[in-house]
Amino acid sequence: MAWITLPAHGQESERAAALAPELDALEPAMLTALREAVADAEERAWRRTAARRVRALAPGPYAVAVFTAVVTKQWPDQYSDQGVELYTQPDYEDWTPAERLDLTDPELTRALDTLSALLHLRSGDELAIELDPDASGEPADR
Repeated sequence: MAWITLPAHGQESERAAALAPELDALEPAMLTALREAVADAEERAWRRTAARRVRALAPGPYAVAVFTAVVTKQWPDQYSDQGVELYTQPDYEDWTPAERLDLTDPELTRALDTLSALLHLRSGDELAIELDPDASGEPADR
């Protein structure tokens, strides 16, 4: 595949048009593999965004934030930024949360809404996000 220059962020239709000829040349199996790889990368990116926002909103010795899916008016089910459980231990399943907080923040809400759509959740499902950065400075996701 040749290198192509994509239009700036915010010009999605132009970006799609620039990619179309390259993608049209690929076989279905390769397109499926690309779609799956992109979906995985998108989930990791939104998890990093959520972890970064939680660390900014709730500084402390927290290792994991757990969000619970609830039924809302906007979406059938989505992760809530209310009653977020914060744990100081990475193996949080065996511990009581150190704190429960309401973390109202537009960027965190956008990340949670996108993760809700990507993960096809049901009410009561939990999303655990590790908050400790690994050696690269990025949070390690579960």
